[in-house]
Amino acid sequence: MSAVLNDVKPGTFRFLPKPEFKEIVIYLAAWSVLGLGSIPSQDVFQRSMSSNSVNTAVRSCYIAAGLYLTVAMIPLFISLCVRQLYPEFLNGDTQLALPAIVLSHAALPVQILFFGSLLSAIMSTTSSAMLAPAAIFSENLVRPLFGHRLEDKQFLTITRISVLVFSAIATGIACLFSNIYELVGISSILSLVSLFAPLVFGLYWKRSSSGGALLSMVSGILVWLVAKQLDLSWPSLVPALLVSIVMMIVGSLIWKDKVPYDNC
Repeated sequence: MSAVLNDVKPGTFRFLPKPEFKEIVIYLAAWSVLGLGSIPSQDVFQRSMSSNSVNTAVRSCYIAAGLYLTVAMIPLFISLCVRQLYPEFLNGDTQLALPAIVLSHAALPVQILFFGSLLSAIMSTTSSAMLAPAAIFSENLVRPLFGHRLEDKQFLTITRISVLVFSAIATGIACLFSNIYELVGISSILSLVSLFAPLVFGLYWKRSSSGGALLSMVSGILVWLVAKQLDLSWPSLVPALLVSIVMMIVGSLIWKDKVPYDNC
């Protein structure tokens, strides 16, 4: 352990940012990508809503956070060992370093547990990520357009076709990115700048409206895309999130829902 820890770059294990405004903003932006961006995401939200009580949902979040800070540190430390054991992996695809170490040094039962848990995590998240947009598309967009003219069998067929369409879109996006870390980060940022503000204001602000939510989602995504092209010195999610919050408030004040919040 001493050889590995002494080999890392200075500041690798620095937890808090420097006492500078820009450093603090970048630090909070990095935490918000998964800390806030995962709140409205399907994989986290689905499991929280599936809890049998509020206390179970809250406790499970704290337990998961504890596991992130303990068990999840083990593969991170193993990855740090790559510089000492297999420096040639740094010249290739670094994402393959951890599986290669497991195959080289772990016993067969450990290998089965490692790759089994890895595949189960990927498949469970993938299945829910494909079913969720298909269900939302068919239930919230298609059904209101057709109303009672759409039979249950037809609605089921549309939902199944939507699953195939969204699966093809997701496969195409995944093929465009070779780095899974970058892809996960982009997906979390996308949910942060588009869904976080409507979800939070919808839960805690009685004057929030559907018009404000739509304006918040569209404006947040557009500002994020523009900010990425401008190559700002600040993280592109910072102005996008701020605009999403402001547009949620402005849109809700301008376009009010016909049904009062208390009667929903």
